[in-house]
Amino acid sequence: MMKLAFILALAVALGGEAAAKPSKRPPLSPDSPYLTGKGCPHGWKNYGLCNGDSCQWANGRNYRCSHGSCVGKGGGDGACCGWPEITWEGGATCPNGGW
Repeated sequence: MMKLAFILALAVALGGEAAAKPSKRPPLSPDSPYLTGKGCPHGWKNYGLCNGDSCQWANGRNYRCSHGSCVGKGGGDGACCGWPEITWEGGATCPNGGW
């Protein structure tokens, strides 16, 4: 019984020590490649934000992605999507594979 108490006390002490150490990894900056959402390319005329698997424009309407996808690397809710030209023909251009 004494050995069990010693082992538990040692485990708690070492676990607390490991938890108290600060992370050595610096915080991510906005330019970090580890962040998933892409910003909008320069020169786009109309743009919105990825909302699930579609592109939501300012009017609250969701448009399908005809180029690329709002799902996967570079996509995700809040990533930029839209229309490079002033046209509503077809669907939106979305980040994952669209540019």
